[in-house]
This record gives sequence, C-alpha cells and structure tokens, in this order.
Amino acid sequence: MSTIRIGTAERRLGEATDHWVENEVKSQRKHNPNLCVMLTLHCNSINMTLSTPGCAGPGGGGRPPNAKERELFDEWNQRGLQMPDWQLHALVRFVNHVKHLC
Repeated sequence: MSTIRIGTAERRLGEATDHWVENEVKSQRKHNPNLCVMLTLHCNSINMTLSTPGCAGPGGGGRPPNAKERELFDEWNQRGLQMPDWQLHALVRFVNHVKHLC
C-alpha cells in the first residue's frame, strides 16, 4: 500500500486529492514551517520512501534503488522536493505522477 503523510495527517495515495494535499500543507505549514511530507511507495517494482527535509531521520535504504526507484528519486530532486523551500505545486504534481504508477 502506498501512502502520503503530511505532518500528522495520512492517507492512502489513491485517496489523496489535490485539494486535500493543498489544504493539509497550507494548514500545517502555519504551525510548522519545516513541515514533514513523506511518501511511502509500495507497488509494482517500487518499494521506497521519499521525504522532505523537515522529516527526522538519517534516510537511506539498505539497498541501491532499482531503475524505476532511481527515476523517482531523480524526479523528486528535479522538482526541488529535497530542498528546505520546496513548493506546494511541485509536490501536488509529483503526487499525481506517482498515483499513475501505483
């Protein structure tokens, strides 16, 4: 199952509408500018977690990513989601892209 967690709110990825993502990010950023957003992807050949810099933890898996996972890491980075000043519109577009994969 693939999920998205925005601060304290979590949903299955398929149930995370643009409206929900936007509202959660805007609402929770008011209280925490270093908001943690975490996507846990478990589908097809994808088994990975992506997170914004506001999430605690050292990161890293235990194995090198496969080709599809590497593409998703690259896209996450290209959209600037690994940066402290990541943008909401970039997150929404990434979530929509990943929904089509899972």
